[in-house]
Parts: sequence; structure tokens; C-alpha cells
Amino acid sequence: MKILNVAIVGGTHGNELTGAYLVQRWSAYPDAIIRPSFKTQLFLANPKGGMAPTIAKSSHKAERFTVVELQPPENRPFRKSTN
Repeated sequence: MKILNVAIVGGTHGNELTGAYLVQRWSAYPDAIIRPSFKTQLFLANPKGGMAPTIAKSSHKAERFTVVELQPPENRPFRKSTN
């Protein structure tokens, strides 16, 4: 499988400034990321996040899993959909 497009996304969380900095830096100096074998696109995911350098724990994806959900699939209990 040949990769044709690469997305570099920075600034997802307000308290993680390195990714946002790199997106801004590479926007100014695109030769650092240009490759002849694929197209690279830069995205600043949360422009307002850097202005409020905190993270809302209730919305953090890594903290939305229960201990059961983190178990290997063969150890998880069966869940029946209520929909």
C-alpha cells in the first residue's frame, strides 16, 4: 500500500503546545516536511486551545474508557445493545 497523503495535526489539546508550534513552524518553512512521494497537509485542530492552556477532563478521549473496556477482547463481558 502506497501512502499518497499525510496529515499533520497539531494543537488538539490546549495544554499541549508542541504540536501547535510545529504546525505553525512547518507552515512557515514547508521545505522541512515536503516529500516527493506523498502530499503533506498541516492542520491546527484547536486554534482557541492555546489561548486557554487547560484540558477539559470530561472530554479527554483517553479518559473515557472503563477498566473493563481496556481489557483484551477475550476478557470483556458481552454487551447487548439497548438500541
